[in-house]
Amino acid sequence: MILLDKGRLLVDFDKDAENIIKIIRDVDGVMLTEPERLYVNHIVSGLKGIGVWTKIKALYGFVGGTAATHKWNWKDMRDADNAFRIAWIGTLIHNNLGIKGDGLTGEGNTFLNANAVGLGSKITLGATSNEGDQQFLIGAGSGPTSICALFQGSCHYDANGASNRNYSIGKSTKSTFFSYNVLNNPYVNFDHITNYANTTAGTPTGIGNTTFGILRRRGAEQWSNARITSCIIAEVTTQIELNNISHIMNTAQGILGRK
Repeated sequence: MILLDKGRLLVDFDKDAENIIKIIRDVDGVMLTEPERLYVNHIVSGLKGIGVWTKIKALYGFVGGTAATHKWNWKDMRDADNAFRIAWIGTLIHNNLGIKGDGLTGEGNTFLNANAVGLGSKITLGATSNEGDQQFLIGAGSGPTSICALFQGSCHYDANGASNRNYSIGKSTKSTFFSYNVLNNPYVNFDHITNYANTTAGTPTGIGNTTFGILRRRGAEQWSNARITSCIIAEVTTQIELNNISHIMNTAQGILGRK
């Protein structure tokens, strides 16, 4: 809800957004700017507004400009592995534009194992990025048990020996969101254009026993030099929900001038 006070716009903040802002202040000692606070509230209230908040397992908004403020999973603001907060590894740049890898060592371990949290072959995965090779924005596994967005210009799923399923994007994008359900055709949203095309069939039953990495498909010795401004891991979503998630996460970056 937006309130007016003597002609000035005031935002009635969501309680979860307020908690995120408070913990970053109290634990990390970082006072978020007004645009940063609006950014947090835009994402949280927006995802609640489209009815997907309860589907989300991990949400990383990368706000505050430091490794400490960028580690938090906004769905569970505990500093613990089982809260899926990120442990940063290798060489990374943390600033107000988000996080940027070096393409050699820099990554974030989310500690989130899709099979362990019941996602398996029904998952939504995505990120917003506007700089770098974008090879791996977020991913897990290697070889015949892997999933990632992106992988060399496509979203990629190859589980338990099934045929590779690549969903071609064919262009550099700012938002790449991928929803996969073993019972239905997957779909990809990139800059609000939906793509259903898959190159091969298969019957995946779950991905490998590894955790998701940011800027690296954990389990594979490959890293990205992309700059990432947000990431999300969630239960499988509908096409409309995926489109709306992509819109919220992508447009939110404009609040911070990250476009």
